[in-house]
Amino acid sequence: QIDTRQQSNPIYRVASQVASELSILCLDEFQVTDIADAMILSQFFSTLFQQGVVVVTTSNRPPQDLYEGGLNRNYFLPFIDLLQRHCIVHSMGSDVDYRMITDEGNTVEAPHGKSGPRATVDLPQSFFMSEPTEDTAPVVEALLHHSGTNACASANANNSTQIQPTSMELSIGQNRALTIPIVHRSLNMIEMTFDDLCTKHELGANDYRAIGREFSCVHISDIPIPLTLERHNEARRFITLIDELYESRCALMISLDDADISMRKDGATALDPTKLFQAFGSAETGLDDADAADDEDLQWMDVATTKGGAPIGALASVVELEFAFQRAASRIHEMCSTRWWQKHSGVMDEK
Repeated sequence: QIDTRQQSNPIYRVASQVASELSILCLDEFQVTDIADAMILSQFFSTLFQQGVVVVTTSNRPPQDLYEGGLNRNYFLPFIDLLQRHCIVHSMGSDVDYRMITDEGNTVEAPHGKSGPRATVDLPQSFFMSEPTEDTAPVVEALLHHSGTNACASANANNSTQIQPTSMELSIGQNRALTIPIVHRSLNMIEMTFDDLCTKHELGANDYRAIGREFSCVHISDIPIPLTLERHNEARRFITLIDELYESRCALMISLDDADISMRKDGATALDPTKLFQAFGSAETGLDDADAADDEDLQWMDVATTKGGAPIGALASVVELEFAFQRAASRIHEMCSTRWWQKHSGVMDEK
């Protein structure tokens, strides 16, 4: 016999426990990406509101647009009505993304080389760069010199400086370790490829958090250009990686092999982080506006059916990626800026 009493409902019991411990619940980046979450949230928040909890939350979407295009969204609509009854919606829209405002590039002393014993290197305005073999190595070498220590370097017969990185096994919890192939210890900096971080090992938020705690500078190379719907799982991991490194205040360097003109801003030489991500609109997902709006059709579709490389059941989550991409690109721009490196890398002097 099934016990249908409200007191036996685990969602009700958890929500009641939360309500007994706090009067205000604050949530950041509120989103709904699958029908299971949608149904749980409806019961959970109903209980919170009934017991007098005040909810404050931020979201990329107004309540009426949550879980837009999701499977069986009609079952989620009562929760939207609940939010609109109990919450006051404030639009916080702004045309200015302050993370996109950066400083001029800085000049630092480089190691002895062909230009003379006290040559200088103009560090870029952004550490989001192309041509790693030509640009990244001299920049890393200049940073090593600027850091005031040559613990990872030795002079050769030509009186130039050779960087000698090491490798290490980083403990990431639960008896697991991640191999870090290149570690510049004097910079507290690591170098890893996109596949190492987002494809091969299926890492998660806790793993990326461990990297952020251990190192102050992270260099990522070989990112697919652009990230497409077919790689939406890797794209999610990359966004999670950027979010965790941002919260850990890591300085970020990204290098792209032979980045073509499509990665550049119109009429500019600087690379554009927003072009790492391909818009996940209707043309990409394979659902036109009529399909996305027609919940009756979606109710009877197999959730394993794929359109545009993603299961129909995952399309709501994929659509949410477009908002996450915008935030990630903005954070990449800031984390790769000279201003951020001066403040957080521990290598460059803050001015």
